[in-house]
Amino acid sequence: DWEVLDVDVVLQPDEGGEAELSVRVVDAMGQPAGGVAVTLDGQPLGTTGSGGALVVGGLAPGAHLVQLAGAELRPAEATPIVLGRGTQEVVLE
Repeated sequence: DWEVLDVDVVLQPDEGGEAELSVRVVDAMGQPAGGVAVTLDGQPLGTTGSGGALVVGGLAPGAHLVQLAGAELRPAEATPIVLGRGTQEVVLE
C-alpha cells in the first residue's frame, strides 16, 4: 500500500507553440508508480507506465488543473498549474 508520492510535472512549449506535459510519479520510497491516471481540466490524458511517467503534447498554453488518481492513491484535489513559455516544474505531494 502506498500514497502520493512525489510528482514532477514539467510543462514546456513545443515547436508549434503548443505545450507538452511530462508527469513522473514516484512513491514515498522513490520508486516509480505505474497505473496512475492523469487528468487535465477534467479530461483524461492517460496513465503512467511502469516507469511512472506520462508525456502528452499538443496542449494549449495557459492555466490548467492537473489531477492524479489510482487505486493506491489517497484522494487529492486538482492542482492548478500554468502552462507558459520555458519550462516549469511543479511538485504535487
